[in-house]
Amino acid sequence: MLKKSLIKISYVSLGNILNAGLGFLYIAAVAKTLELNDFGKYALLASFLVIIAKIIDFGTNSIYVAGTISNKEDLNEIFFGVKLFLFLVTIPISYAVLYLFGLMDLKIITIFILGLIGYGFNFTFFAIFQKNENYTKIILINTIPALVKGFVSLLILLKLLTLNFTQAFGIFSISIIACLIFYKDLLIEIKKINIKGSKNLNFIKKSIPAGISLLVNDGWSAISNSVAKITGSFSDVGIFSLADKISNIFSLISLSIFTVLLPKNAARKRDNLKYDFRESIIISLIVFMLAIFTIIFFQVFINVFFEGKFDQSIKILDLLIFSSAITAIYSFMRDYFFIENRTSELLLITIAKLGGFILLVVLTAPHLKLTGIALSNLIASILSLVVTVYLIIFRAIKR
Repeated sequence: MLKKSLIKISYVSLGNILNAGLGFLYIAAVAKTLELNDFGKYALLASFLVIIAKIIDFGTNSIYVAGTISNKEDLNEIFFGVKLFLFLVTIPISYAVLYLFGLMDLKIITIFILGLIGYGFNFTFFAIFQKNENYTKIILINTIPALVKGFVSLLILLKLLTLNFTQAFGIFSISIIACLIFYKDLLIEIKKINIKGSKNLNFIKKSIPAGISLLVNDGWSAISNSVAKITGSFSDVGIFSLADKISNIFSLISLSIFTVLLPKNAARKRDNLKYDFRESIIISLIVFMLAIFTIIFFQVFINVFFEGKFDQSIKILDLLIFSSAITAIYSFMRDYFFIENRTSELLLITIAKLGGFILLVVLTAPHLKLTGIALSNLIASILSLVVTVYLIIFRAIKR
């Protein structure tokens, strides 16, 4: 069973890392050509789009997949109605955030909304394909947008194309709409959309703890970038964002693991089999080994590729990579709470992590600047993993 899981995880991880590689190529091209201040604006906009788009997920994907498989429920009608409702919620939030950070511009707003639409479809496709364990299509819904960004990256690096930060954000945002090439798969699933009723409300209520946890964890880059802006400048955001983007490779690895383990362990629950903790421990050790390799490789890469422009990013890279690796372990262990119907406990873990981070940032950022933010990330990640393991073991002991 472990071998099969590792094969599937490796397959999905390979696809996600390839997609991330093309995405990083785009980030690198934009970072290399834009002024540091403009790259900071781009990075902040991109991170805001990702975290606000996550509201469209808000934990509903995992509840949909786990409920459909383990309980054999037909949740399609409710699921698609909830997705539409959550998308509408993102519109006023987007306006408020862009206004707060002085990024209120008609072009930016338009691009931002188009990006939300694209991500809304992308997350919906992901849930459908995860439920069906169609891992090839899970990879492809991100590969096609990544190819668009990869092509533009080559044009930029070959000096055949020059973009300002608004245009760069436009490519990042609108490229995700390319996932609509799989619209026929969506039409097969959609029979009827229910946007009202007690079942929809209960579905959203059930997703709230997991949704808040998802927003905080998947939106951690936006939180950290915001702190970098508040305590510094857009240039500081650019410096921090590059190191953060590299460390986020582990969020993709975590997503790959979670993608495979959730339906697998939901099926085990359905068949009255115990959760496979041994598998999680082995995968965690592999993640740590990858972290060490990543630090060594990218410290050299940043210095050579950017020719000293992002030397300050190297100083915080190791802290952020270890933080991301630890977060990755916690993130894929979330499937346990979905399967055991204990999603309310995810909120406790999130509160511990966010509370710890805010306290540490207040104490360290004024003096250590970006290093303080990175160090706060690492300690908060360790805290979240400790709380996660405690909750799992404590319940096991009680039984």
